[in-house]
Amino acid sequence: MSMYAIVKAGGRQEKVTVGETITVDRIDAAAGASVSFPALLVVDGASVTTDPKVLSSIKVTGEVIDEVKGSKDRHPSLQEQDRPSPSSRFPCTAHTSKDHRNQRC
Repeated sequence: MSMYAIVKAGGRQEKVTVGETITVDRIDAAAGASVSFPALLVVDGASVTTDPKVLSSIKVTGEVIDEVKGSKDRHPSLQEQDRPSPSSRFPCTAHTSKDHRNQRC
């Protein structure tokens, strides 16, 4: 069975597995820097860890790959649907998960 974790990243929860690349809200770290996220849930095969006392000692670490721009968000109102509207792109950080074994803070 697979091992994965649910982590808190930028006010959202993300499901990560080892080696997976995810995109989260911008992190103040340079490309190649190591970052860690607090685990909210860890699934290791048939074992599921949800105890906050145990999870407080588990950190999911990863490496910042690059800063990228997110997809454009467009929400035109009914009056604006017939004309072009400006859209915005939000800054994000691409991150690769390295490890979610027990690591003490």
